Formats: sequence, structure tokens, C-alpha cells
Amino acid sequence: MLNVYGVDTITLTRDGGYDEWGEPSATTTETIKGYVEWKTHLVRNINGEEEVSAGFVITPYDSTIDHKDKLTINSEAFSILSIERMKDFSNRGLRIHFK
Repeated sequence: MLNVYGVDTITLTRDGGYDEWGEPSATTTETIKGYVEWKTHLVRNINGEEEVSAGFVITPYDSTIDHKDKLTINSEAFSILSIERMKDFSNRGLRIHFK
């Protein structure tokens, strides 16, 4: 059911982490489908601080998406504020608030 709402194309830039010398590793990008809602919300980030999000993305469930990753929507990059698991009947999905 969630795949029906995947009308927006989002580029997910995955954080590569750090190598053994503490240098940043290469990032990888992939294109995902989701539903973008441009609506401001007051959400808590990973540190528990309140921040205002510019909107949220609803995507099918992917356990590898992390708060260090970046979303690019309409050629504009956004940081991930919060990741919430949600359920739509038998399908699981993610609601990702961004800033």
C-alpha cells in the first residue's frame, strides 16, 4: 500500500563513515521513491532537542537509513532530524522529518 504513494523521487546520500585513520570515507547515493509533505513540525532530533522540520518523507521501511544520511529533494539537500517507524496495514514504512 505504501508503494502507491511513492510519487516523489528523492536522492538518499548515505554517510560513508570514517576509515581506520579517521578520514571520511566516500559517500554513496541512491534514488528512492517516497511521498514528500512540505509541512512544518516541531520534532525532537536524535539528541532530544526540539527543532522545526521543513517537512517529512514517507518511504517503505529500510533499516539502513541513518540520521547521518542526507536527503536531496528538488536539488536541495536536507539533514535528517528524526526517523519514525510506521505501519500501514501489513506494510511497514518510515516517516523521516528533515531540515
